[in-house]
Amino acid sequence: MRICYHTIRTFTVLSALAISILMPIGALAEQTEDDTTPPIPIFELNYDQKEQSAPLVLDGSMSYDPDTYEPLRYVWTAMRGPTDAPITYDENDSSATMNINVAGTYKIRLTVYDTSMNSATLEREIRIIDTEPVISASIGDFTIGENSRIGIPEDEGPWMIMALATNSGDEGGISCNWYLDQNIWLEGCVHTIQEWPLGEYEHRDVILEVMDDDGSQKTLKFQFRKDDNSSDRTFLYLSLSIISLFFVTFLYRRRRTNFNIPKWKPNTVE
Repeated sequence: MRICYHTIRTFTVLSALAISILMPIGALAEQTEDDTTPPIPIFELNYDQKEQSAPLVLDGSMSYDPDTYEPLRYVWTAMRGPTDAPITYDENDSSATMNINVAGTYKIRLTVYDTSMNSATLEREIRIIDTEPVISASIGDFTIGENSRIGIPEDEGPWMIMALATNSGDEGGISCNWYLDQNIWLEGCVHTIQEWPLGEYEHRDVILEVMDDDGSQKTLKFQFRKDDNSSDRTFLYLSLSIISLFFVTFLYRRRRTNFNIPKWKPNTVE
């Protein structure tokens, strides 16, 4: 029997091609079947951080699979004490974000999975430090400071009275109580008052109590009075007094310099 040379050659080429295709598939299946090594989760944190309104960014991009170096799947969780803390992430992305506008100690866990579903978890702890609210308060166009004395305004009401937290982490997270002569007057941080609260009194004491969402409290004391707004005019009065004092001193010294006493000249006999 004669065997065609071209037939043998074609069979040889096809056999080699089949082997070249099947061998990597078998090797991959064997490798996948034998892959029991878990990936390595890695992320870093500074233990102490101050509360702030901007979210904390978590980065697990240094995590890796020591066997295949294939892409990993990332699962983030966070706890504040016994309570789950909200955390935002995508399993296909190594980064995550978490709000840190509430003080406390948080435990953050990163679990990474490789393509063979091997997994490993890393847990780290972070302490968010509480800061007292920094308060900016005003009534009408007048800024309220500690021990301000607020006189009757020239413009007619109504007037807006408000308090805001200006430090990062407390914006929008405060509650306010206003006390007039130690009795509760207003609840809430923003109000419109129709009548000036002084009434027939010569003066009335006001205490503003502000509490943030962590329980930290700050107070601001001021007065309503019948006289003018002292905190607006104190600096002006002081400046005018200093200028007047310098002016009087200048005139006094100048007058003494220009006042020449005639000198006595003795008579001389030749």
